[in-house]
Amino acid sequence: MKRRTLGWTCLAVAAALVAWIAMRSGTAEARAGSLTERLLGPIADMAATMQWVRVDEAENAGHPELAQARAAIALDISPGDPSGWIYFGEHLIYDRASPLREPDPIARERWVRAGLAVLERGERESRRPGRVAFARAAVYLALASLDDADRPLPIRRVDALVAAADAFERAARAGEPLAAEYAEKVRREAAEEERARSAPLPRR
Repeated sequence: MKRRTLGWTCLAVAAALVAWIAMRSGTAEARAGSLTERLLGPIADMAATMQWVRVDEAENAGHPELAQARAAIALDISPGDPSGWIYFGEHLIYDRASPLREPDPIARERWVRAGLAVLERGERESRRPGRVAFARAAVYLALASLDDADRPLPIRRVDALVAAADAFERAARAGEPLAAEYAEKVRREAAEEERARSAPLPRR
C-alpha cells in the first residue's frame, strides 16, 4: 500500500512539474509536447488524464476560464493523445456554443471556431490524426443538419457537407476505419445539394 501511494505521489509531482514548466515557458506551444514526453515518457497520457479531471472540476464549479487554462496544460502534457483534442474541441462546440448556454450568436460562432481550431491543431499534433479528423467531420455533419437560421457558422449546408467530406477523406488517408465510405456518401450528398440549389425554379 505504501509503495502504491508513493507511486501515485511521484506521478502527481511529475505532472505538476510538467504543468509548471509549460506555463512558465515562453515557447510552450512549440516545444511543450516533446518536453513532456521526454519527462513523463509512457505515463504522459495518464498524467494528462489526471489534469482532465481537474478541468471537469473547474467546469462543474462554474469556473470556465480556469477550466480552459487547465485544458491547455493537459494538451501540452500529452499532445499525442487524440482523446484530449477531441474532448476539448467538442466541449467548446457542443457545450460552450450551446444555445442554452450561450444565446448570443456572435459568441456562439466564436466558440465553434475555437473548437474547430482545437481539432485542427489536434490533427497536426496527435499520434492518430485520423481519429481527430473523423471527429472534425462529425462536427461539420452536425452543422449541416441544422437549419440555416440555427447554424452558428455563416456557411451554407453544402459548405458544411464539403468540409465534412474533406475531413473524412483526411481520416481515410490516415487509416481510420469507415472514413472512406462516409467521405464518398457525404461528397455525393454535397453534390446533390449543389445541383438542387442551382436547378432552375419551375415555371408557373
